Amino acid sequence: MKKNDLLKKSDDYMRNVFMQMPAIICMLHGPKHVFEFANKMYMQLIGQRAIIGKPFREALPELEGQGFFELLDEVYKTGKPFTGNETLATFDRGNGKREDGFFNFEFQSTYDDKGNIEGILVFATEVTDQVLARRKIEIEIKQKSEELAFQKTEKGKRAAELGIANKELVFQDDEKEKRAAELIIANKELVFQNEEKEKRAAELSIANKELLFQDDEKEKRAAELVIANKELVFQNEEKEKR
Repeated sequence: MKKNDLLKKSDDYMRNVFMQMPAIICMLHGPKHVFEFANKMYMQLIGQRAIIGKPFREALPELEGQGFFELLDEVYKTGKPFTGNETLATFDRGNGKREDGFFNFEFQSTYDDKGNIEGILVFATEVTDQVLARRKIEIEIKQKSEELAFQKTEKGKRAAELGIANKELVFQDDEKEKRAAELIIANKELVFQNEEKEKRAAELSIANKELLFQDDEKEKRAAELVIANKELVFQNEEKEKR
């Protein structure tokens, strides 16, 4: 068997393997990245569009501006593979509408028998469902965290309000105690004043009694003087008679 026949047989075998693999695979040739091969999953992904023999840019024009064309050019130029992780691609799945998809992929340069770069092997898996599911969970977690943070903030705010209210109550209690102490002092002063008034009233009563006693003594003395005066008058009259 000739060398070319062996290479062709080997190539056919690899294409058959790629065709059956549960991954998105295509082979591009030359600097314009012309489609040489695309397996079943790749064709299903793009809606069975006729891409074989067409340059990548022409076959999938909706990828313009998303960086994929430039990545292919760089890999073909340098030979350095590029790996993408959960990379967003917006493209037509064959229904005439552009949809978002997320992919893990690798662009790997391929070589001819002389060691020159002749094309790029594209190997990819779609992870859209996983990414969207994770993002949904992340959003739910974020929302829950925000709700918890809000509740914590509200609790903190409520606690602050209760703290202020408690301080006001303590202040009011202090004011009440202060007022009660003032009332006790004022009551003691009133009691003292009443005692002083009672004491003064007793003193005035005693003084009044003394005045009354003095008046009685004066009246008694006046009566005695009147009697004495009458006796003197009587004695004088008796003397005159004699």
